[in-house]
Amino acid sequence: MESTNDVKEPSANLAAHAPASGAAPIEDRTDSQAHQDEALATDQAPPKSSFEDFHHAMDLLTEQYEQSKGVNLKQLSVFAYLGTTKDDQNEYRVIEQHPIYSKVSDNEDRMIYKLAPFLPKQRPIKFALVHSREVVPDKDSETHFDVNMPGLRDVRPEAGSAQEVINIIFKAQTYRRSSIYIPELDAFGQIPVPGMLEITTLYDGSYQECQRISGIKYETNYCYLVIKPGKNVSCAAGNSSSPLDSLPLRLAVCLPYSCDHQDMINIFNQASLYPFTACAAYCVKFDVEKDAPFWGFSSFLIVMVSIAIAATLFDYVRDLLFGYKSDKEKNMLFKILLAFSFWTNAELILSVKEQKPGFIKSLDCIRLFSMTWVVTGHSYLYIILSNTLSPIINFPKHFWNHLILNAFLSVDTFFVLSGIVVAYLFFKTKPSKKMITNPVTWVMFYVHRYLRLTPPVMLFIGFFTVYAPYLQGTFSASAFSPEIPNKKRLKLPDDLVAESNACKKSWWQNLLYINNFGDTSNNNNNTCYGPTWYLAADTQLYIASPIFLIALYFSFAAGTALLVAGCVGSIIATYILFNVYDMASDSYGNGDATHFFGVIYSKPWIRCPPYLVGIFTGYLLAHYGHRKIRLNWGLALGGWAIAFAIAGFCIFGNYDYDKGSHWSVFARASFYNFHRLGWAIFLSWVISANHMGWGGPINNFMSHPIWQPFGRLSYCAYIVHWMVLFYYHNISGTLHFYSTWEVFTHVTLPATFMAYVLAFFWSCLFEISTLKLEKMLFEVILKSDRKSQKLGGSVENGKLPTVNVETWGSEETTPKTD
Repeated sequence: MESTNDVKEPSANLAAHAPASGAAPIEDRTDSQAHQDEALATDQAPPKSSFEDFHHAMDLLTEQYEQSKGVNLKQLSVFAYLGTTKDDQNEYRVIEQHPIYSKVSDNEDRMIYKLAPFLPKQRPIKFALVHSREVVPDKDSETHFDVNMPGLRDVRPEAGSAQEVINIIFKAQTYRRSSIYIPELDAFGQIPVPGMLEITTLYDGSYQECQRISGIKYETNYCYLVIKPGKNVSCAAGNSSSPLDSLPLRLAVCLPYSCDHQDMINIFNQASLYPFTACAAYCVKFDVEKDAPFWGFSSFLIVMVSIAIAATLFDYVRDLLFGYKSDKEKNMLFKILLAFSFWTNAELILSVKEQKPGFIKSLDCIRLFSMTWVVTGHSYLYIILSNTLSPIINFPKHFWNHLILNAFLSVDTFFVLSGIVVAYLFFKTKPSKKMITNPVTWVMFYVHRYLRLTPPVMLFIGFFTVYAPYLQGTFSASAFSPEIPNKKRLKLPDDLVAESNACKKSWWQNLLYINNFGDTSNNNNNTCYGPTWYLAADTQLYIASPIFLIALYFSFAAGTALLVAGCVGSIIATYILFNVYDMASDSYGNGDATHFFGVIYSKPWIRCPPYLVGIFTGYLLAHYGHRKIRLNWGLALGGWAIAFAIAGFCIFGNYDYDKGSHWSVFARASFYNFHRLGWAIFLSWVISANHMGWGGPINNFMSHPIWQPFGRLSYCAYIVHWMVLFYYHNISGTLHFYSTWEVFTHVTLPATFMAYVLAFFWSCLFEISTLKLEKMLFEVILKSDRKSQKLGGSVENGKLPTVNVETWGSEETTPKTD
């Protein structure tokens, strides 16, 4: 390619070779041609034309190329159809013809030429030739389109119909070394598309095809243009608060990486023949820069995996050759090394055994099914971004879909479990009064919790921050958010990249478990790894739990009154907030959902009733669970019937609301309050009835030891499932919602399985190892404390809480999930 320094500027006559309807050069245009240009500017229908106009356009473009031979022409964009259809006489004809040229700006040195659009007879093929008189320096020539003019010279003498033009262009372009333009155009979304009556909102292209050609001649970006019907309409957001009313249209495009989002918008609005206005662009970066955090965290992972491999080999060889067990090791250095052994850690996770009397055996089963419910609910969040709106509108009208719409209750399930475990373990140890009044007890109470939860989740946040941008795909580009510009000014989506960037700035909030505070709107782009809001809310409730535990310890009546007061206060606060914000009860029914997640959903003072019910249940089980009170089978059956009736109300009680029935603010707040409280009561009955022996076959199923490994992995499974779901959504290649069953079988089930697989390795490497290290630390503290007691006299200090690795996963831990 010749240097632009050796090329003369194309003559001014080049600009003249841009006629409409085969007219003369610009300076010689007739009044009728000027009138035609004026008609185009005012969006009037252009005059009909024939194939000769198209043929003449190619002559002009070929002549241009010959006059400017050696000049690197910069192709700006591609927006047109090429094709034909048959008329009544079975002859090919041009359906619609627009003027051949369109001025990009007032700058005479920038002129876009585009071919007339044709409708294809069979498979739609998008093609256009767009170039500029702007001379492109050699250093930039590999980052822009180069118009392949020799292909036009091959076409011109042979073209007898528009269909032949298509065939010849394909033949000419396919075998040329630089022919990436056809695949690039073919990766665009198509308008119109089949299924228009389903209210199409996304005109998808081929992400894989755009990715495949990236780097052949220049880097490409797969993007979605946010478009609005009509030419030159305002892009300002409307006043509607409903997410469905504000869904924009999205058109997939495959463009050079050198085009920033404003270039894409301007090119589409000025060069496109579509009756739409582009308002924003969201792109997928195929080539993600490897920065310092990437290399730093990757090095850390390599070191940790190397230690784990060495520890595993050491542990395996000792066990196989000498019969040494790692739990019998006395040497402290060896104990620290063996804490990372996959051989022993995997055995702890996968062991299945009959638990000792006093264990709440049904918890592991509840953890697994609740974790699956969490993944199910999050799997369906993407459907609002899929390409058809009609199935989304009709989704709440199907009765059984409310099992998914009310998957929010899975969060309340884990609040109940957390409250039960905290209270049950506390009262099961039968603490003395001196232990209750000793500050060291409560310091260790919080330290144990922090060391138990923090290493796995914070290390995975680091993993997510570094590697999430490499999982981008169609879902990433379509799940757009308010602008988060990078150095290329490309608006990034509110998922992987946005959350990854947020984690770089606000990771410390997760470290302190305060990441559920902040912006009260739903569009908070400063949230690091969204699902961890639950860990923050649960930890905040855990911090407040000693108030209720101590009250129950000294007085059952006082403690119960305090728990009831907490629930009543939360209910009143919910009524007030619903009234102030005119809050919707969920994302489908009437009311304002703008502040639903920020004001209501993530705040501990709103979510505390299930946790407090759990504390009360845990207290009762710790004091009366060992008595195994016999209950008449009729009363037991009646209790189960009432419990399932309450559960049915909690899940399906808002069916009419989501179908479109108008509910008052009071009705919305009442359902939101009492369906969560009712769910906590239902779950407490299930756990208590099984533990007391009133469950029959239900207890036999839920208390089976097979659930134990899943219960142990539930915490890490929750941590990793969000990133796993992004992976599955992005590899699908297209965003189309077909049916509830399709999503469940193709996304939910495999994502749940992969979440547990990844959780297994993450738990072996970072969860169990830190539990063992914590146990060693507490043993050192206790040993030191005993020595000080011997030296300073006999001072009863109570029993400090320690980590029981052998019973870990049963009552020692509860999954912290959303």
